[in-house]
Order: sequence, then C-alpha cells, then structure tokens
Amino acid sequence: MVGSSGQVEAAVQEAVRAGRRIAVRSGGHCFEDFVDNPRVRMVIDLSGMTGVSYDPLRAAFAVEAGATLGEVYRRLYLGWGVTLPGGSCPGVGAGGHVAGGGYGPLSRLHGLVEDHLYAVEVVVVDRPGKARTVVATREPSDPLRDLWWAHTGGGGGNFGVVTRYWFRSPGVTGDDPARLLPRPPSSVLTFSIQWPWQGLDQRSFTRLAGNFGAWCAKHAAPGTPESRLYGELLLSRRPAGSHTLVGQVAGGDDGARLLDEHVAALGEGVGVTPVRTQETMPWLASALAGNGDDGKRWRLKTKAGYLRGMLTDRQLTAATT
Repeated sequence: MVGSSGQVEAAVQEAVRAGRRIAVRSGGHCFEDFVDNPRVRMVIDLSGMTGVSYDPLRAAFAVEAGATLGEVYRRLYLGWGVTLPGGSCPGVGAGGHVAGGGYGPLSRLHGLVEDHLYAVEVVVVDRPGKARTVVATREPSDPLRDLWWAHTGGGGGNFGVVTRYWFRSPGVTGDDPARLLPRPPSSVLTFSIQWPWQGLDQRSFTRLAGNFGAWCAKHAAPGTPESRLYGELLLSRRPAGSHTLVGQVAGGDDGARLLDEHVAALGEGVGVTPVRTQETMPWLASALAGNGDDGKRWRLKTKAGYLRGMLTDRQLTAATT
C-alpha cells in the first residue's frame, strides 16, 4: 500500500533488488490476471493515491493514479464544471484506464481521455537498475516526450508505475481552469433498447448488426448532431433472450428525436419490434451511476478492436455461426 510517488519508488527499488515481478493495482477493475497471477511477487496498490486538483504551475488538472473515474468526474465537475470523456464504470481506477486510451459516453463528442493528457509522472528503472520518478509532457521540446506518448494508449504497467496524470486539452490557452477541459452537458437522455431473439433469424440478426455499423460509419465525422449520441450494441447468444443497445444522448431538446431516428435506422429491415426504456437525468448523476458493475464477478478473455469502418458481410455472417 502506497501513498506517494516516493513510496512507489522505494517499492519498485526493493522489487528490483529482490528480483520480484511487479504488478500495479489502482481501481482493481481487470478481467485479466495481470495482477492476481502466481508469478507476481509484489503488488503495488495505488488505491490510497486519490488526489484530484488543479495545478497552477502546469495550468492543468492533476489526477493521482488511484483515483476512481467516479471521483474524478465528481471533483472536476463540482469544482470547475469540466470533465474527461472517460468510461461509464465509476469504480474503474484512472491508472490503467488512462494509459490504455480511455473511452466512454462522451468520446464521440470529445475524443479519448488520452487526447487530453498533458503530462504523466512515472516511476521508471534505468539500465543500471536504479528506480527514479520522472515527469514526461507532450511538449515537443521535452526530452521525455516519447515516454508521455507511450502512455497515450500503450497500456498500464508496461513502461513504469504511473503515479499521477495531468490533463489539459490540446489547443487551449490561458490558465482559467474552467476552460482547460471539456464541459459536460447539463443533462443526458439515457436509454436501453432490446431486440428479442424471438423472431430473429440469421438474416435479421445480420441486418441489425449491419445497420448499426452503417449508422456509425455514416455519422463518424466530429461536430455533427449525431456525435452527441453514444451507443453500445451488445449482441448476445440466443439463451440471453435479446440483443441490447445501451447509451445516452448528450444534452439538447432534440435528444428524443435523435434517438428515434437512430432506433429506426437500426431496425430497418429487421422485422422485430424492440422494447425501449429511456430517462432524462443530470449528467453527473448518470456518470456516477454508471453500469453498477465492478467487474469482480467476471472471469473472461476480452479484446477490443477500434473499427474505422463497418464489419463485412462475411464477418457478420460468421458471428451467427
């Protein structure tokens, strides 16, 4: 258990001296065995490092790696009216989430979390085996800029132990904290749409999944009204009973209309009437509610693929076999 970068540095140095394999834990939300693995002989637990503050020297927000996303959202919004476009699970720790890229319900509007990463504090080990704490920034003149770049999607635990992040959106000027990160909408329309398996065959299943991919490809450009709509289509095996679209529409009086058009586009040619629930709620309440899943009851293998285009007909057909 650590409470400062100095303590992390001491732990890393001890592990190097003893030849122990290290794993790092922040929020503990991990489907893999990266931490709970018999080969790991030292776990550095960052859950005590939860600070979220504004750093006037860097004109950026400092977030310690053990802070959960829910706490980051709450502190940034209540303190300065800003946020980060991170994930929908409030119990996820910032540590691994940010280093892996970080996406969530506001990403179609504001990009990934790492798009707003200005600097990272990391405990690294040099060639002779000496642990030290360094700060790498995105400044072109920073000799450690490659280390910052490595943490904009390279994944946690690969280059060192992250103890702190700093966030400031690219292109912003001045030192007014309220203008340095995206401002979330005051309210969102959350929704859950279910297409029952009953009545679906291979053709209609392929049509539903294909319609979703076509809609996303058509509305992929930033700055469009449709970029306010974020949805995840969860395709399930027949025993699960249905396929589910979950997500939200950010702000605006036309949220219901955008959702109506989206559901109509996804259902075109499917031939099954979906079951729909929706609710308008304050953005912060939605962000803190999340999906209520801390991941601790799951054991699975998962892989993410960030598509730039829709799945092919062959891929869609393979999904049904």
